[in-house]
Amino acid sequence: MMMTGVFNVLNLCFLLFIQFPNSTSNSTSEQQETQKQPSVWPEIWSIIKTRTFLTPMASMTLAWIIMSAPMTLLRVAMHEVGFSDRQSLVGIELHFIGMYAPGFFVGALIQQFGPRCMTASSILLFAAGIATLQTAQGNDESGDMPEAVWFVGMILMGAAWNVGFNGGTVWLTQSYREAPQLKSSIQSANDLHRGLCRQYFLLVPYEAGGSQLQGWQAVHWIALELLGVFVVLLLVDAILVQRQRKVSAVTATNE
Repeated sequence: MMMTGVFNVLNLCFLLFIQFPNSTSNSTSEQQETQKQPSVWPEIWSIIKTRTFLTPMASMTLAWIIMSAPMTLLRVAMHEVGFSDRQSLVGIELHFIGMYAPGFFVGALIQQFGPRCMTASSILLFAAGIATLQTAQGNDESGDMPEAVWFVGMILMGAAWNVGFNGGTVWLTQSYREAPQLKSSIQSANDLHRGLCRQYFLLVPYEAGGSQLQGWQAVHWIALELLGVFVVLLLVDAILVQRQRKVSAVTATNE
């Protein structure tokens, strides 16, 4: 897992040095017109430093980290409590199903309830998944929990990521609604921000994995703390949105 993060960071660095040649099909007049166009970087920067961009981007990043942390240690933890390799592999497979199966209906829910609401609902799913996985570890007195508890927990974590990621993706489109020509640039900035954060947190489960079940518990405490950050992030955003609406209403009344 650590090597995966290292290779991804190196790959990102190499991609930054790629330069594409100008198309030979462009006429001289078209090239001159392109050169006269002002730089779009100030406009891009003005968007990516706003709450409309940062909040959904951070939401998607947190959703991925909270989901992936227990996933990377699942097979180690299940092996430590006596499950077979096949049982732990089934847990991973069901987790992947939980990650992508909700995509068939999450879009309709986002359209009905809005991206903010659906992103917030992922917190409830994450909380349920973490609570389930915390109880999925047996002890010497009561014995091991049935494998179904592990499977349900991982399915919930996958579904939570799907809801949070898709909600954040739709939410992010609001940041460039008034400048649709910058869509590709804003989405690229979003991918870069999330990618850098994800590579850093890939090291967390790697370090924790060496301590087996203690690492499993540590990763879940980290996920729980990040879930608290997720809650605070969306609460602050909701408060600021309400305050902005009140100011707009007062301004409209005065006019």
